[in-house]
Amino acid sequence: MRFLALCFSLAATILLGINHANAGDQAERRIIGFSENGAYFAFEQFGVQDGSGFPYSDIFILNIANDSWAGGSPFRTRLDDETQGLNEARTITAGKAAAAISSLGIHDAGILLASNPITEIGADAHHVAFRPTNQIGAEWQLDINQFSLPVAGCSGFDQDIRGFALFLTMDENQEPKNLHQDHSIPSSRHCPLNYGISDVILHGDYNAPNQLIVLVRVMSVGFEGPDLRFIAIPAIVN
Repeated sequence: MRFLALCFSLAATILLGINHANAGDQAERRIIGFSENGAYFAFEQFGVQDGSGFPYSDIFILNIANDSWAGGSPFRTRLDDETQGLNEARTITAGKAAAAISSLGIHDAGILLASNPITEIGADAHHVAFRPTNQIGAEWQLDINQFSLPVAGCSGFDQDIRGFALFLTMDENQEPKNLHQDHSIPSSRHCPLNYGISDVILHGDYNAPNQLIVLVRVMSVGFEGPDLRFIAIPAIVN
């Protein structure tokens, strides 16, 4: 299964397996939402690059059925001047993406079923349990399994370079559904060391859950510490 990899290069002073970071460039995310028919999903990641201090903003639109970019995305802005503000970068990117978001009918924020921000202390970034409805009943679970996966150009680091698999359990009597499995790591992900579940977003309504987006955060070797970016994994669950 193809997936979307959203990260930049990093530098090697990170402890492997941690759920938090010291220094480095930790992107934030904004969930823009789904098109009404659920065919597309959009989100933004933004922050200030470590080292350069340049503000950046990226908006991604995902064609869920094909797990591919849509509408001309990604739309990216980086202001190569540390005196310029992050809000300015975000405003520019929003302008670039506005026509595509409008033409694809992306205006449904979706329902946030679970969220595990990197600022939360004590949360298990590799396991999330949640209900797909607002009634007491079924409990679904997401699990990330990490494993060593060598990448050309990343062999000089002391830590393992890692890939991941993502599994969804909807019924304890059935085998988990494999939503994503790394067999290789794209160059755009750059020396990833750790992964975590950030958000689970539902399209549709509580009474008929049929489609999820799982935002996975990626920690990679960075210039001043670990850098954080996001990738979006779609799941058709009906």
